[in-house]
Amino acid sequence: MDRMNTTTRLVLAAISVFSLAFTASDFAADLDTMMKETDTAKAHVVSIKKESGEVKHTVKDSKTQKTMKDVGQMKDDGKNLKDVVTGK
Repeated sequence: MDRMNTTTRLVLAAISVFSLAFTASDFAADLDTMMKETDTAKAHVVSIKKESGEVKHTVKDSKTQKTMKDVGQMKDDGKNLKDVVTGK
């Protein structure tokens, strides 16, 4: 009977070790998946920051072009006004 208890204990210990190892490997796989998802999220953030910088630059360029166009239009209007006043 003592031998049966020892065998039972060894079997239970083996099952416990197997379960613990399986749980640890499963946790490691989950951790690896989470790390990959984190890296993907970081890459998305970097991409979004880059795109927002490009959009900001484009908007700034667009405003500059519109301002230059408006200045040119005002210059033309000024010339037209001068021509009307001077009779040309």
